[in-house]
Amino acid sequence: MRKLNFQIILCYILWLITTTFTFYLLLLFRGFYLKIMPFITKNILVINFVDKLLFIVFAVLALGIIMGVENYYRKGLFRNNLLQRFLYITGIEIFILFIFQYLPPSLYGVFPNNFQVLMGILKLGAAIFLIYISQRKPL
Repeated sequence: MRKLNFQIILCYILWLITTTFTFYLLLLFRGFYLKIMPFITKNILVINFVDKLLFIVFAVLALGIIMGVENYYRKGLFRNNLLQRFLYITGIEIFILFIFQYLPPSLYGVFPNNFQVLMGILKLGAAIFLIYISQRKPL
């Protein structure tokens, strides 16, 4: 019984970490599409309208993802693969973070310095590593 209580607490701690990271990605996504908008239109009223519309749509989508991840983690409790599920979701979120941070500067023709390239490689490597580890079968 004590082990099950610890696992439930761990499940919701991991879910809280994922939720926080999802909100961070939502805010980062807003900056992402605001940087992309000048390539689509120069009209500030259209940019303002699309900004508000996309933020509402993606906020609702993020809420759905957060609710779905909670259910996904709870199912992982009973299938005894909670950590694998957390690593998989975190790997996907780190990959999305990589895209949001490194795609807009490349569209503007701004090339990162050596430190930014190293950080990008580390983020991409961490995402691939976490997804790979989460897909491995337990021994």
